[in-house]
Amino acid sequence: MRRSDGQVVELSQLLYHAVCAVDGQRTSEQVAARVSASYGREVDAEDVEFLVTVTASAP
Repeated sequence: MRRSDGQVVELSQLLYHAVCAVDGQRTSEQVAARVSASYGREVDAEDVEFLVTVTASAP
């Protein structure tokens, strides 16, 4: 993915699927359902919330 400053950042597959599913409107449960479907492994709302929290607090 490309950051707003133009730098390219490599993401894990799981994080990529989560980023694609988050739109600011969906609940954690809805995002988890989309990620589970596209990633092919079960992801729950707590997993999504953890990914968002950790990613948002990263430098």
